[in-house]
Amino acid sequence: MEKIDYYTNLSHKILSSSREGKQYLDDREIIKLLFLSKNWKLNNYKKYEQRQKIKARLTLIDSYYSTNVRSRRNDGIDDIVKSIYKIANSDDELRKLFIDFIRSPNKKHKVGKLFIKTFGWQKSNLKGIKAISLISKYGYFLTQYKFPIVDKYVRKYHTRILKYFKSQDEYQKIKLPNSDPDLSIFQRISILNSPINNYEKLDNLLWLTGKIADGNYSLILNKKKHKILVKRINKAECSSSEYIYCTKKPLSDIFSPDLIEFIKFVKKIVDLKK
Repeated sequence: MEKIDYYTNLSHKILSSSREGKQYLDDREIIKLLFLSKNWKLNNYKKYEQRQKIKARLTLIDSYYSTNVRSRRNDGIDDIVKSIYKIANSDDELRKLFIDFIRSPNKKHKVGKLFIKTFGWQKSNLKGIKAISLISKYGYFLTQYKFPIVDKYVRKYHTRILKYFKSQDEYQKIKLPNSDPDLSIFQRISILNSPINNYEKLDNLLWLTGKIADGNYSLILNKKKHKILVKRINKAECSSSEYIYCTKKPLSDIFSPDLIEFIKFVKKIVDLKK
């Protein structure tokens, strides 16, 4: 019987390898510097320069993860900084709030209010837009991966993965909550994490699943191998997301055995009926 922890470990192994995880790891290490370096230990948000560092962190994450808060709305990052400053005065305080929230996600919690609040504005939407993806990523790095990321890949594939592994004892008798469209996702991810107890590896699983399902290998393969793959796709009669399944050419010169195994797993997830 297949277990979810086998594939979370496999995805973590792939993204931790020098062959296929280098770009992913490099990007993540750059973000980590703004949370773990000595000069980035923020203990007094009342100081303007520390609030500017919160802004720098959010801006970097927004850029690397393409959450587009800064580029698609006015004053969005500044609004988030102000809201963070209202609920905590230091990294330690905010870290505790994130960890406390994920134990029992609800909209009355200080962090829960961050996720249902709108930030910034656009000409077509003066009331602003929620920033769940960016704020969850901030919590992920602030807590050193003890908080889950919620993004488009998590939303799209977490239910399918739960369904695929539904025979596991941890999932069999659980009724998935969806009463609140914004916060129930955190409850569902918490359930998915229950047999793993590792949000970093769970994020690896969901992120890698989403990337492969979309045929997006830009942060998985190195430059040389990615160019070879793109060249082959351009000559093929199928789309980038389908190429690895429709080609008759061997893939071992591009993908490691571990990644080939994971690609086969993703195909099963994609083919599941909703």
